[in-house]
Amino acid sequence: MPEELKIRIHNYKEVEAKLTSLGARFIKELTVKDTYFSQPTGEVLKITEDDEDNFLVNLKSENGKFRIIRYDSISE
Repeated sequence: MPEELKIRIHNYKEVEAKLTSLGARFIKELTVKDTYFSQPTGEVLKITEDDEDNFLVNLKSENGKFRIIRYDSISE
């Protein structure tokens, strides 16, 4: 299952140059809006809206990571 890594980048152009030098290539850019709902500690429920579709996402904390419980396409 794919994993997602989120980090704060202070100089994205520098990071892009480094990734390119390592052989990475840019595929696409998405604009994403996440709406989070109040949940118990260790759980995340959100709606993710991007340029391609909308998703209902439910995550649960497990061993220091979040496991995807649900990732379903939804209509507007």
